[in-house]
Amino acid sequence: MITRIVSVLRPICVAATIALAVVLILCFWGIRVVSWDMFWKLFFSYVALMIASTLICYIDDPRRITGRE
Repeated sequence: MITRIVSVLRPICVAATIALAVVLILCFWGIRVVSWDMFWKLFFSYVALMIASTLICYIDDPRRITGRE
C-alpha cells in the first residue's frame, strides 16, 4: 500500500518542483503569476510535501533514503 503511495508521490514532487521553479523564474522576469504572499504559501506547502514524501519513503523502505542494507 505504501509503495503505491510512494510511486504516486514521486511524479507529484517532480511536477511541484518544476511548477514552483517556473513561478519563481517568471517572478524574477517581472511576470507576476501569483503574489509574493501566495508564493510563500506555495513554497511552505512544497516543503511540507517534500518532508512528508521523504518520511513515507523512509517508512516504506529505509534503504531508499539511507542506501544501507
